[in-house]
This record gives sequence, C-alpha cells and structure tokens, in this order.
Amino acid sequence: MNVAIGERVIVPDVAIFPYEPINLSSDSIVSQQLPLTTIEILSQTQALSDLIAKANAYFQAGVKSCWIVLPEVSGIFVYSALGKYTFFHDGETLTDVATGIELPLAPLFE
Repeated sequence: MNVAIGERVIVPDVAIFPYEPINLSSDSIVSQQLPLTTIEILSQTQALSDLIAKANAYFQAGVKSCWIVLPEVSGIFVYSALGKYTFFHDGETLTDVATGIELPLAPLFE
C-alpha cells in the first residue's frame, strides 16, 4: 500500500494499519490513513541510511513505530521515535512498545 505523507507518496515494504472494515467501493492504491507501523526490509542493493531516512519521514508524519529488518544478520531494529530504537535478534521476542505488538523472531528467520 502506498502511503501519502504530505505531498509525497512513500511505499513501505509492509504496513500495519488499525483495523477498519474494508469498503471496496472506495478502494485506493494510496492510503490517506497513516499506518501504525511501517516495516522496511534491507536488501543488498540498499543503504541502511536510506531506510533510516524513510523511517524519519514516517515519524514526522505521525507513524507510531518503524521496523527495519536486516535479513543478513537475522535482526530487526524497532524504532519507537526519531533516533530511538531497540535491536532484536533471531531467537528473541520482538516487543514494539509503541504498539504493543510482540513477535517471536525464530520462525521469521527460519
């Protein structure tokens, strides 16, 4: 889902939105509603600094948390504010304090 952030449209790899019944008659490819959490997955062709800049844009718009997944090291940075993060590694349970989401990481990185 594309997300409108001011005049820009940003495309997170994954976005978690608050529950809302789906209205297919007003379906859009650009969401005006902000997600609770955005998840970016670092690929071999991206710089980590690019994903951090994207996370900063999400926070400035009002997103509650941003996750940056590092598949090469089986870990996830969970940002709860600009410059404030916790790193979770394979085998741990990710806890997102901003949203209350908990996720065991072992199955994710199998």
